[in-house]
Amino acid sequence: MYNSGTGGYVSGNNAYSDKYKAEYFPISSGESIQIEGAYIKFAYATGIGNCPVSIWSSAGGTPQTKLAEIHLSIPDINSDVANNLTTLVSFDSPVTVSGGFFIAVELPVYTGDTIAIYTNHETNAYSNTAWEMNSSDQWIPYSTGWGMSLNHKISAITCLQTNMSEVENNHIASLYPNPANDQVIIDLKNSIQGPIHLNVYNSYSQCVDIQKLDTHAMKHISINTSSYRNGLYLRCIN
Repeated sequence: MYNSGTGGYVSGNNAYSDKYKAEYFPISSGESIQIEGAYIKFAYATGIGNCPVSIWSSAGGTPQTKLAEIHLSIPDINSDVANNLTTLVSFDSPVTVSGGFFIAVELPVYTGDTIAIYTNHETNAYSNTAWEMNSSDQWIPYSTGWGMSLNHKISAITCLQTNMSEVENNHIASLYPNPANDQVIIDLKNSIQGPIHLNVYNSYSQCVDIQKLDTHAMKHISINTSSYRNGLYLRCIN
């Protein structure tokens, strides 16, 4: 998390009166995803009001239309921060998006209400995915507004609706925790004899990891995810 230099935070309330902070999630062409919720790691929260969290569609990689919104209690966020917990956001019903989407946090405007979201260190950003709506109602990436490429600590809770999920569902009964920090457990529907290949794809459809696993009739697979950057990942078992 960075200070804005003039009071407040780059990724939160600041003296520039920014209105939203948002994280971009690209989706490959032809894919649709249902957004069920999100996990947000807030760094700071104080006040007694509410903090709206919303899903926005994307047009050319820029936020376009607000699709859903839910209000979080700032005191509840403050409790999560005090206990070093990630805040769970659950939308009333799943929202289907395609062509990319944003999860946005509307900054509180009442006196004394302040929030800020954790980001990675600038040198660790794969590419800038952090956006904001400024006081002029313009959406701009952090790389333009702040001269930094950052990623918010925001993860989407999704249900994939593509052929890849059909491939996965032939083998996978469940996958948890989602999102994962250092490890993910895959429960298989049936024991698989012999070695399997686990391919991991990012949301650009780039294969970022291939693991050959000798299951020996195992029904549970543990995968180390500590080296993965923040974002949305898809797994395919062959």
